[in-house]
Amino acid sequence: MIAAHPIGAVHLHRARPRLATRLFLLAAIIPLVLMADPTDQALGLSTTQQFIPVAIALLAGLFSAAAGLKAQGGLTWQDFAFSLVILMMVLGGVGTVLQTGDLTDSFARLSFIALIFFPFRILASQPDELRWFLRRFSVWIVGVSILMSLQLIYWQVVGPFFEPRRSGIYHIFHEEVFLLPVAVMIVHLSPHRSAFLRAAAILLLLTGTLFSFKNTGFLVFVLAALLLFCTASTRDTKMSRKFTMIRAIVGFYAVLAVAVLLVLLPFFRDQLPGGSTLVRFYTYGLRWEQFLDAPLFGLGFWGTPLISVPNTNLIIPSHSDFLDLLAFGGLFGALAYLLPLISFLLSFRRLDRLREERVAALAIYTLVAAIHVVWLFNPVWLQPKMGVLLWAGLGLLAGIHSRARHGSP
Repeated sequence: MIAAHPIGAVHLHRARPRLATRLFLLAAIIPLVLMADPTDQALGLSTTQQFIPVAIALLAGLFSAAAGLKAQGGLTWQDFAFSLVILMMVLGGVGTVLQTGDLTDSFARLSFIALIFFPFRILASQPDELRWFLRRFSVWIVGVSILMSLQLIYWQVVGPFFEPRRSGIYHIFHEEVFLLPVAVMIVHLSPHRSAFLRAAAILLLLTGTLFSFKNTGFLVFVLAALLLFCTASTRDTKMSRKFTMIRAIVGFYAVLAVAVLLVLLPFFRDQLPGGSTLVRFYTYGLRWEQFLDAPLFGLGFWGTPLISVPNTNLIIPSHSDFLDLLAFGGLFGALAYLLPLISFLLSFRRLDRLREERVAALAIYTLVAAIHVVWLFNPVWLQPKMGVLLWAGLGLLAGIHSRARHGSP
C-alpha cells in the first residue's frame, strides 16, 4: 500500500488522542467518502444530512475548549479577516431567511458550513493533536483519490466515452477532482521506501485528472505537475536524489501522455469538453454586473445564491465562487477573504520553522490551493461535501501559519 506509512513523524510514546480529535477526523473523513460517489448523489444522503460533519466539528470544538486548550501561535490578522467574511455571510444569510422564510434560497447554509473554520482553527493550534489528525487524514485522502482515479479511468475506457448514447452521462466527478493533486503531494512526500510504488501511484493519480475529461481536471493536472517539480524537498541529500529520480520518471510519463493525447485528439475532437460555455458566461456576466452595482460591500450576502438561466429550466448556483464573492461581498469581502489566502500560499518557507508535521502541512497547503483553483471556475462553497473541506482547510492553514510565524514547534 502506498499510504502504509503516512506522512509525518511517528510518536511511539505519546498520549492517546482526545475524543475531540477523533471527532475532527470523523468530520473530515465523511466529506471524502461522499465525494467518492461517482453518481454525485452523496451516497443517498439528503442535503441536510450532508451538514452532519459541520455539527460534528462544532461539537469537537466545544469538547476541545471544555478540556482546556494548550494553544500555540496566537491569533493573527488572517483570523480576524476570515471572521469578518463569515460574519457577513451569517448576517446576510440569516437576514434573508427572516425576510423570505426560505432556508434553501439564501446564504444561510454557506454561513453554517463556514463556521467549521473555527473548530479546525482550534485543532491546528495544538501540535500533538494536529499531528495525529494529519497522519490519518492524509491516508484517507490518498485512498479516496486512488479510488476516484480508478473509477475515472474505468469510466472513460469502457463507459460512454466510446458510446455516449448508451447512458447519456458523459462524465463522472467534476469539482471533486481537486482532491487528486493533494494525494499526489502526499505520495510524493511519503517516506515509503519504494520509489517505484510512489511513481506508480503518482502516475495513476495524474491519469485520473486527465481522464476526468473536464477542463477542471486539466487545470488540477497542471497544478499537480507544477507542485511535483517546484516543491522544495524537506529531506536530506539522499532523499533529495530519490525525489529527483521520481520527478524525472513522472516527467517522462507526463510528456508521453501529452504526446499520446495529441495523437488521439483528431479522433475525439467532437467529444472534447466545452465547459458549459453559454451557461457559464451568463452567470459570470450577471455576477459582474451585480458587483459593479455595489462594488464596495456588494449585496452583503443578502438574497439568493441561485440563478435562473433564461431559455432553460436551469436554476443553479453561479459557476464561479470568486465572482459570487465579488458580487455579494464587494471589494471589502473579497479582500478580507483573498488577502489571507494569498499570504498563506506565499509562506511555504515558514514551514521550516515547524518540526515534525511540516511535511504533512504541505498537504493542507496543497488542499487549499487545489480547491481554490476549482473554486475560481465552479460552485464549491454551496456543496456541503466540498465546502466543509474548504473551510476546514482554511482553519487548519490559519493555525499552521500562525505557529510557523511565531516559530512554535
